[in-house]
Amino acid sequence: MCKMVYQWYTNCAQYTGSGAVTVDHSRRNTLKRYTSRFPALVTRLAYYIQKQWVPWSNMPSRVGVMSRGVNINGREWPRGSCCRYTRDFAGNRGQGAIRMGTVMEYYTFYGGNSGQAFVLLREHNVVSTQGVMFVVDASYQAEHVVHIDNLLFLLHLAPYFNDDPNFKCCLPVATAHPLSLDEMLE
Repeated sequence: MCKMVYQWYTNCAQYTGSGAVTVDHSRRNTLKRYTSRFPALVTRLAYYIQKQWVPWSNMPSRVGVMSRGVNINGREWPRGSCCRYTRDFAGNRGQGAIRMGTVMEYYTFYGGNSGQAFVLLREHNVVSTQGVMFVVDASYQAEHVVHIDNLLFLLHLAPYFNDDPNFKCCLPVATAHPLSLDEMLE
């Protein structure tokens, strides 16, 4: 079993809100696939390589596809977890906008490309907010691949008793970013 740990800031301590990400590779939770089979991931990786946001010169040929085994700040974020995230794509439409989504799978890499992880998320539209609770339309909207650093916080997804069974309540559970970024995100 291979365990990778990296942080947003290398001098952060291992405390809640430090941004520590742990990825556990094992035969049971990781499937090795060809990167070319995932067009949304290829597009995202090409953008990161073009912007030189990753220390790679070319596209990795193999990717590890995971549905569990990723811990952020000591808390597991398995497939089906609801979360808030941001997107970092070219252009100004929606750049930096905070979105809601459900984790579908994680993409990790091996060898010289290790340490980078990407997430496939299904986006949900926020219908309303009531205090810290968000009401979302849980029906399928769109899928996005983002870097794992774009995850903001984990939410608990609970049913919302209304006329539409697709409406769900989201309640904050745990932060995914360093505490120093709290002021910038508010």
